[in-house]
Amino acid sequence: MSFQCKAWYLSHRGKVRPGNEDSLLLGDKIVTQGDMTEPDAWESEEAGSFCVCVADGMGGHKAGERASALCCEGLAQMDDESEEQLQERLLELHRSIHEESNFDPNCRGMGTTVAGLAFLGEDLRAFN
Repeated sequence: MSFQCKAWYLSHRGKVRPGNEDSLLLGDKIVTQGDMTEPDAWESEEAGSFCVCVADGMGGHKAGERASALCCEGLAQMDDESEEQLQERLLELHRSIHEESNFDPNCRGMGTTVAGLAFLGEDLRAFN
């Protein structure tokens, strides 16, 4: 058995910030541009491992949009992973975002939250 997924998505920058720092991942589709205020749909095309998530760049810090994009880009690379490999991938993404934050002064202090579902063959895992 494998999963197929159909998702509808939208995102808004909120009332405080001038830009939207969210990034969305739907399988291999990464959405990072604009307010994403118009609902859109996505459907998985093939069986196997894939992820659906939203990464919300930390507002009030530098480069939240960069951190959320890096997170989604890393999760998009999933390929038939186990739950343990997914956990390691999330930890590695945390480390790489932190390292880039320390390396690039324009990204100092950047960060993101992430919440999603990982479809791992016959297993489904939620993460946050």
